[in-house]
Amino acid sequence: MADEEKANGWMSPPEPSDKFPGWREEGRSSHLAFLGIVLQLLLAVGVIHWLGLESGRGLTRPIESWWQAFDPVNGGLVSLLAVGFLVHSFLPGRWRFPFFLVLSWLGAFLILGWFDGGLLILFGLILVGLCHLPIPFGWRVAAVLLAGLGFGLLRAGIVPSSFSSTVIPVLASLFMFRMIIYLYDLRNEAPGVTPWQRLGYFFLAPNVCFPLFPVVDYGTYLRTWYDQRDLAIYQKGVRWISRGVVHLVLYRVIYQHFSPAPEEVDSLTGVVVFVVSSYLLYLRISGQFHLIIGLLSLFGFNLPETHHRYLLASGFSDYWRRINIYWKDFMMKIVFYPSYVRFKRLGPTKAIALGTALVFFATWFLHGFQWFWLRGRFHFSLVDALFWAFFAILVIINALHEVRKKPSPRKAGKGEAGGFDFRHALRISLQTAAMFTLICLLFSFWQSESIAQFFGVLSQGADAKPGEVARLLGLAALGIGLGVLIPWITYRMGSRLTTLEARPWVPAFATVVPLALIVLLGSERGQRALGARAEPLLAAIRSTSLNARDQRRLDRGYYEGLLQRENFGSQLWEVRLEQRPDWEPVERGGMSRLTGDLLHQELIPNQDIEVNGIRWVTNRWAMHDHDSYEKEKPPRTYRIAMMSASYGAGYGMPVEATFENVVEEVLNQNRGQEIDRIEILNFSVPGYTLIEFLAFLETRIAEFEPDAFFLVTHSKEGSRTLATLGRRIREGVPVTYEWLETVPERAGIPENPTEQDWRKITRLRDEVEEWGYGRMVEFCRDHDMTPVWIWLPVTDEIEVDTEALAAMRARAEAAGFHTLSLEGAYGEGDRSGLYLFPHDRHPNIEGHRRIAEKMLGELEAKAEEIGLPLEKK
Repeated sequence: MADEEKANGWMSPPEPSDKFPGWREEGRSSHLAFLGIVLQLLLAVGVIHWLGLESGRGLTRPIESWWQAFDPVNGGLVSLLAVGFLVHSFLPGRWRFPFFLVLSWLGAFLILGWFDGGLLILFGLILVGLCHLPIPFGWRVAAVLLAGLGFGLLRAGIVPSSFSSTVIPVLASLFMFRMIIYLYDLRNEAPGVTPWQRLGYFFLAPNVCFPLFPVVDYGTYLRTWYDQRDLAIYQKGVRWISRGVVHLVLYRVIYQHFSPAPEEVDSLTGVVVFVVSSYLLYLRISGQFHLIIGLLSLFGFNLPETHHRYLLASGFSDYWRRINIYWKDFMMKIVFYPSYVRFKRLGPTKAIALGTALVFFATWFLHGFQWFWLRGRFHFSLVDALFWAFFAILVIINALHEVRKKPSPRKAGKGEAGGFDFRHALRISLQTAAMFTLICLLFSFWQSESIAQFFGVLSQGADAKPGEVARLLGLAALGIGLGVLIPWITYRMGSRLTTLEARPWVPAFATVVPLALIVLLGSERGQRALGARAEPLLAAIRSTSLNARDQRRLDRGYYEGLLQRENFGSQLWEVRLEQRPDWEPVERGGMSRLTGDLLHQELIPNQDIEVNGIRWVTNRWAMHDHDSYEKEKPPRTYRIAMMSASYGAGYGMPVEATFENVVEEVLNQNRGQEIDRIEILNFSVPGYTLIEFLAFLETRIAEFEPDAFFLVTHSKEGSRTLATLGRRIREGVPVTYEWLETVPERAGIPENPTEQDWRKITRLRDEVEEWGYGRMVEFCRDHDMTPVWIWLPVTDEIEVDTEALAAMRARAEAAGFHTLSLEGAYGEGDRSGLYLFPHDRHPNIEGHRRIAEKMLGELEAKAEEIGLPLEKK
């Protein structure tokens, strides 16, 4: 008895199998092979840092020099794990599991901080402890469910806490699915499993950075630890890390440049790009999963692959077996096999159909369950339900067909005489093409906000021209032809290909070449070699920002609370992951009230409230500004009226820290002797666009007698203006201006428009800007105000569209504005230190300081031109 307790106790960690000697025991060749693996890993870690992969979750952190990529404290989790691998590989076998667990806990502290990391570990230990209470198994399950209910109340914000949006989502990612498997396997667990293994299963090191994580099976996790030569496991790990990097780079290119918003689709080619990109955005999940399992392989976990060439599936059952294999195995183990045994008395056909239906029902439900833990709210919709229902029906039909189909004795690719079977290869290629097309349609439907939107996008291909159709058919024929040609080449190479794959240098070659190619293409030399046309695509390789589609969705959610459906294809859900469960959009946050006219809302005066955890203050004139201004302008005062949206309003900032007040203070230090005071009255209102700026200017500002009018705008203004105008017209709000009433007719919107028809209004962006700027300048001249147009970049605008900026500025100047540009206000490099929060990218105090510094420089340079009374230097 004492020996058994010692074998299963804390002081006797598990050891790797003695069937396979370690690399240190195999001689010089193994030492060189290990060195090669280390060099491959260093290259991979360097590329991951250079690309900034998953930097928002802490996998990497901003670095100033290459050596910091391998700093385990400041380089992010990937650096910690890389250094940890080197230590781990030299440790005696019995210390490797304890070291992995400690390393995982260090990663939690590194990413979450000492307090949140400590809470995460404490809560995890409590959950694991509940599974081993000395009470009947059913009561243990009940205790775990009761604890889960408590954590759910915290996550939903019903029970307030400071850690509900930081600790609970990570805790849920660690436990919500693995706990189900653990409890399922616990009753039939083989003896000899140690606490190190149990805790290591839940605290898998990369999980703290990846909210979406492969559902690792407990039995597989135990069985595969060092079940092969360590060098083979390590080599597989770095190869999968490399493959994951490739997938994530491809995702970035598609996400940034080939993922159009529904309103941008206006042709058959656009429909095809929208449909195909919706599916290919899944590369992010497959890339993350390869990266995760690759990192775990470095610590001896010889886990199977998570995805197997899923783009080449030739049927629904084949697709189900290839994509997210861990989830498929999880569903088969927990749902299908138990239900099949229960339904077997109805016959195998009905048992398969009912078991598969339950699998997809559980998949639908558990996805919504997962979203609750990640976002603090459940995520069920008609689109989701229809997607999984349709998928289930197709898989059931395919599965029943396979059961009834008689197996063919002929091997794939071989004819009756043993040669290559072109008919068979062509059939498989056609099936793969058809399957790819159908899956693309399914995924594009899943990513649509509504059924109407999906069919509205598809309808844009109805008027395709013959040449466009011919080009697309040609591309399809080329793909089908390659589906025959590549298997034929593989068949012809035969044993030579097998011999080549057996060479020891091939895995290293397959790891290094893709990484080296990415570095070459993403470098300045690579961009120069490929020319200016390729520059935007190559820049996307290193881009970490939201694409234009998600930026617009973030804006709408921020201002109007339109938290649209999001899934894996959007990076936006990870940004919103940081939001408080009780977060409210600006329009519902109590800082404004509805007006019932074109302005839609106005700020409430004399406010001192908290909005989303941020203090919001307004003066008696409903400005987020000092309360010292009188409506009547004092003598010897130069008064500026400034209008902007939330950036100018200084949302999230103390009044004295807004760039407007910093600029005002410095201008007064340098004012001319002919005046006593320069005042900047901040009339900015979060959520306003060009239409509201104009209406506010003409109805509210003139009575304050300003000498100048500063319009502070940005590159998102045009699209936001048109979207707002379209909503106001659809809502029946009087648009006040006769010219605006003609906009639907000018845009070609029919009498009974669909959602897609309304998006045609965006075509009039330039015309609406020209009209609005013209009215503003005319009003300013009638009231002796100098009109000044100031362009301010938003914090997540890493690459400025210089052509679009030049066009906006030209329209403003043509209308009669004096124009200033604050381009480059935030400086170069990473801007995460300039945001209020990851989910709220309004500038913080440092961001406002930089804006003020740039604005002062521009104002001083053009003071004489715009009539600003500053002391001459």
